[in-house]
Amino acid sequence: MSAPTPAAPLACTVQGNGPALVLLHGTGGSATGTWGGILEPLGRHHTVLAPDLPGSGSTPRATEPLTLDLLADDVVAAAEAHGHTRFALAGYSLGASVAVRTAARHPDRVAALVLVAGVAYADPRIRLIAELWRDLTEHPRFLAKWGLIAGYREEELAELSPQDLTDAVSSGTVQEPGLTDQIGLLAQTDVRSDLPRVTAPTLVVSTAEDTFILPSHHRMLHEGIAGARFAELAAGHLLTGATLPRLAQAITEFLLRTGWTGTPTRP
Repeated sequence: MSAPTPAAPLACTVQGNGPALVLLHGTGGSATGTWGGILEPLGRHHTVLAPDLPGSGSTPRATEPLTLDLLADDVVAAAEAHGHTRFALAGYSLGASVAVRTAARHPDRVAALVLVAGVAYADPRIRLIAELWRDLTEHPRFLAKWGLIAGYREEELAELSPQDLTDAVSSGTVQEPGLTDQIGLLAQTDVRSDLPRVTAPTLVVSTAEDTFILPSHHRMLHEGIAGARFAELAAGHLLTGATLPRLAQAITEFLLRTGWTGTPTRP
């Protein structure tokens, strides 16, 4: 087994029983904020470990700039700390980039890989988004409104009542302490050279109506990993209540196909 060199321990939410499944959130998210709605169904077949990346949830900010290598080592160390030297790995958005680097850097640790709404590299559009995002952190209400517009599908926004919309903006003003650190990593992310080195069975899940991380990035991930499977969800970038059950089903069915699954427990 390769030896990780972690930067700092990652706080983890743990649920379920079975082979390990590690879930990575995206920029400015947290473990429970991103994955909380499907920890229970995924935990019927797996021991789910959802770490908070540095500066999110219960993990303090890093004392050095974030890099994909350091986060990949952190992920392996977090799994080891809970007794798992091999695990399936699912990453969302920036978390997908971390997952790719982990699978390429520690191929003996990653049994299967799921990439959801992932980023292949920081192209000019992504860098511009990161710059705008960083600027908007100084104006939380503007940032919250932009996040709703960029992250939700038109149909999902149309279903919100005026009060729901007001509440969504208010909750969106809360920022994780490490948000700007994670934006900085997003702005320099590039996993294109990692893709040919991924040997784990891989599922790429494209959020087909994503206007934040365009589906062209999802296809780039799929085309760069030999033998990867591809699935589409009729969804925007944000993992909403309507999207999460379908995502949980896609992850569960894929891991069942790879053989990385346990005996299901009752809901």
